Amino acid sequence: MTNDETSDQTISEEAFNEFIMTWVKAVQKAWNDPAFHGSLTSNPQAALKQAFGYDLPAQLDISVGNERRIGLTLVIPPRGSDLDFDKDSVGGSSLATLLSRIQPKLC
Repeated sequence: MTNDETSDQTISEEAFNEFIMTWVKAVQKAWNDPAFHGSLTSNPQAALKQAFGYDLPAQLDISVGNERRIGLTLVIPPRGSDLDFDKDSVGGSSLATLLSRIQPKLC
């Protein structure tokens, strides 16, 4: 995979923050609107577009459920990406630091 291909698979901090802000609005709406709740769980991309005019970035793939469990999909990045580790960092604190950053934050 080339660097051009890997850049197509990343999302900017600004775009991710916009997603998070839209998601917070969607959760609040789902708590108060059963029809929207159903739409959000069955087709989140369409529900976000219809309710907020928000287009989900192509790099994000979301599914919405009602369970309290948290799903986590881990992706192995291509070699040479920003997450490339040297042999000393894999067993050390830098990997632990990376993993601590992906812990979900619940409201």
